[in-house]
Amino acid sequence: MDNHKPVGFAHCSVRVDYVEGTHTTPVAYLEGIYVDRAFRGNGLAGKLLQYCENWAKKKGCTEFASDCSLDNVSSYIFHKKMGFSEVQKIICFTKDIS
Repeated sequence: MDNHKPVGFAHCSVRVDYVEGTHTTPVAYLEGIYVDRAFRGNGLAGKLLQYCENWAKKKGCTEFASDCSLDNVSSYIFHKKMGFSEVQKIICFTKDIS
């Protein structure tokens, strides 16, 4: 918090559908994490992630998953630094059928 204004957030969910690279269900999933640029580099994102992991354990999850786009290098580095293992790379497609 900076003068009582949020400077970051983490959004987690519990997924019961298949999550790539996991072996159990439910699986906790990091849907998004963000720290304001001025507050990066001081471990805040890691603390947010740790809070999410503790929350997930209380929900009965034994695995935690996430994703990032192929070109998001800073997110990739963060995930690796936080102990995530890369399980696969995918390309998603859409098609307008209207």
